[in-house]
Amino acid sequence: ASIQDNIHDKAMHIVNTVTNSSMTDVQKAKALHDWICNTVEYDTPDMWAWKNHIEESVFFYDTTVCDGYAKGYKYLLDLAGITSYFVHSDDCSNEDGITHAWNIVKLGDHYFHIDVCWDDSNHNYNWFMNPDTEVNAYGNEKEKWVALDKEGNRLETPECKFSLGDVDQS
Repeated sequence: ASIQDNIHDKAMHIVNTVTNSSMTDVQKAKALHDWICNTVEYDTPDMWAWKNHIEESVFFYDTTVCDGYAKGYKYLLDLAGITSYFVHSDDCSNEDGITHAWNIVKLGDHYFHIDVCWDDSNHNYNWFMNPDTEVNAYGNEKEKWVALDKEGNRLETPECKFSLGDVDQS
């Protein structure tokens, strides 16, 4: 079997294990988010390693970086039948100038930002189902966002007008 077959099989197993047909798309998105947060850790010592910038890192390693988190989450969401986008910032306001990656997810008739990486790093849901204004407030302006499809083609970045609320009730 090819690496792509192995990725697909592992990801399908995850989707079939943590979600089911009685769940809403919001519940599925949260379950897949939680699976990643409970399985993978941010790879600070080796953040530039190629293995951390591909979806395989979520399925076959115990570490990744924002690229891997976002690509792996998109892969799982796609298999669960949930529309999502891989998004990165061309110029995040981080002091080191490193760009950041996350997802925009369509749940119902609305789009939301979900950043599994930042939620995992902080062990919370602060970046689960946020509007554009919340991401802008962090200094990551929308005009710097780039949404990509599976093939790496640029897409129109959907507008995220709403937030779900305080998921972790903190």
